Amino acid sequence: MLDQRAINSCKLLAEVLVDAIPGGAMFWLVEGNTVTWTKSSEKFGIQIVKTGDQLDERYSSIRAMKERTLLLNQSIKRSKQGERLIMSTLPYVDEYDQVQGAFNMAWPRIHPVIAAFGNFAPILAEMYHDGALLYISDLKKVVMRQASSRFDLQSFHLGQNLEEDEAARQALSTQSPVILEMGEEKYGVPVTVANYPLFDEENKDEIVAVLGIITPKKTAVELRQIAADMEKGLLEISAAVQQLTASAADIHTNEKVQNDKIREVAAHTEDIRGIMALIRKIADATNMLGFNAAIEATRAGKQGNGFGVVADEIRKLSEQTRSTIPQIQRLTDSIQEKVNQINLKSMDSLQSSQGQAAATEEVTAGIQEISAMAEELNRIALLL
Repeated sequence: MLDQRAINSCKLLAEVLVDAIPGGAMFWLVEGNTVTWTKSSEKFGIQIVKTGDQLDERYSSIRAMKERTLLLNQSIKRSKQGERLIMSTLPYVDEYDQVQGAFNMAWPRIHPVIAAFGNFAPILAEMYHDGALLYISDLKKVVMRQASSRFDLQSFHLGQNLEEDEAARQALSTQSPVILEMGEEKYGVPVTVANYPLFDEENKDEIVAVLGIITPKKTAVELRQIAADMEKGLLEISAAVQQLTASAADIHTNEKVQNDKIREVAAHTEDIRGIMALIRKIADATNMLGFNAAIEATRAGKQGNGFGVVADEIRKLSEQTRSTIPQIQRLTDSIQEKVNQINLKSMDSLQSSQGQAAATEEVTAGIQEISAMAEELNRIALLL
């Protein structure tokens, strides 16, 4: 316990330390059961007692004095103001070893993450490509925030009620990390909100605060839109290519039918040649028949004059038939030549249509691969 003569030195030391302690602090002196002196820093912001207060046994100062406790350290889960505190009470005695009062000190019990927030938050916020907003909320409200130069939400402010933060409420209720995707209807831009519960250093079942990170989803949304537009465009191209493939197949079928018909015409031309050969034989035989008939008519004299006329007509008809055959031959040759030319063109068209069909199939396969890539791009965008 302290010697009463050291109290003034403790007060002087408190004057120095009160603003040097992270989070601030408060010192006070109790004489008997009355608070006779207090000193607190501006950033502490909690008035535990005030000068003139009469204390009872509910206060640690009175209990420490009564029990003559050398030093009483007490962790306060939550003060009336909602702060976690550590309070120390040191009784002092007079020259007769009688307890006369107690020297007291209180300071915030700060979670290590909260204590380091001012150091890591500005760095971490700037490390995100599109910026980020980091914050700390206790069990009721937002108590710390750090925005980046590229991203900030003016509507998300210090002191904001935790009721408005769905992700933080879920993290508190489930006692586990929570990540939520939110549309632009809440903050004006689409965002991802991630919250991680912070547990008491001594009691791992007690949540004391929540660390939150809000990141904009603008790039991811634009990426998803690009992927969606790409997929839509590819579907339209694929439909057009499929239609082209069907048309190419029809053209190929028609070309094949046409080629078959041309082959039939060529075959008919050969048949005509055969018929012309037969006609030539018939004309030769008819001419010979007319020639023999003329000889017999000459032998018969006047009685064979009528038969001679018939023989002459037969020979004329044979000569006309024979003279027509070369014309037919020339026409047939010309037809054959044209058919051969058309057949070559038809074969070229047939091969081209086959190549077009194959190329179209390759294009379709390529489009399917790109469509799969677009789907994968969209999936990746959802993870951003």
